[in-house]
Amino acid sequence: MATRTPTPPDAGAGTYASAASGPPTANPYAAASAQHKAAPKSKGARFLRIAAALLALLVLAVVLAGVGVWVWAGRSTSLATTLAQAARYLPADQT
Repeated sequence: MATRTPTPPDAGAGTYASAASGPPTANPYAAASAQHKAAPKSKGARFLRIAAALLALLVLAVVLAGVGVWVWAGRSTSLATTLAQAARYLPADQT
């Protein structure tokens, strides 16, 4: 096996603390954002968010269905398929 030099032991936090001239300065951007508490979310806002998501899903489903019908209607056999499906629901002896 190959030999490797051993890792030196951890010097500890006190070794480098003497190099600092004082306490670290606060980041003004981090300090300003850290003092704010999250606003409680109201039930009305939650309801609106859920309603908007459901409306978006409904619109997406309608758009996808419309695109599917548009693509299907553009095929050359769409009229024949529609007439064959409609003929199955007609009473007997009517074609």
